[in-house]
Amino acid sequence: MVYKNGLHPNHAEGYFLQDLQNEINTLLADNVAGKDIQIQANLVQNYSPCNNCAGDILNFKGDMERQGITFSLRIKFANFYFHTIESNGGLKNLLQNDIKLELLQAGADDDDDSDDDDGDDDDGDDDDDGDDDDGDDGDDDGDADDGDDDGDDDDGDDDDGDGDDGGDGDDGDGDDDGDCDDDGDDDDDSDGDDGNSHDADEYASVENKMKK
Repeated sequence: MVYKNGLHPNHAEGYFLQDLQNEINTLLADNVAGKDIQIQANLVQNYSPCNNCAGDILNFKGDMERQGITFSLRIKFANFYFHTIESNGGLKNLLQNDIKLELLQAGADDDDDSDDDDGDDDDGDDDDDGDDDDGDDGDDDGDADDGDDDGDDDDGDDDDGDGDDGGDGDDGDGDDDGDCDDDGDDDDDSDGDDGNSHDADEYASVENKMKK
């Protein structure tokens, strides 16, 4: 569970812990005890928690954890320079106790929603079970999932190299021997190759001779 609160720009640092306590009390009233609570506090410009405030935050964190609440806090600073951490005992104290600090760029959207901390893998499938959820028939065997899984492609071709493609193997003349009637000519009614093609011009010539 992630809870985010923004503080009023006029709030001094003393109000930060008070606001934080109020928000936690509200959550406790909503029966969230025993759940993981993450709070993101978006702080005002140039906010820098003092030593006492940092100690109070850590004490409050310990109190929450003793009540069975996992308490983590991510603090975002606006226009805050991190090199000042070295001179600020409060910030160093927070960092040493796993309080996360981030720099919030001026005008930037502080709600990136990049993750939801809910334990899901957010990979687009709906079961988080590690399988591929790719919409095939579930066998993941690399075949085409065409129902028979017998290794052939069921496209009507034989694909065995003999060239007949499952048909009668004929070449257009009916007897599979390369010519039409085994008489030495091809009788294909084309013109030209054996002198006996019987094309239309030859018949016309014979007819004209008979008329004469």
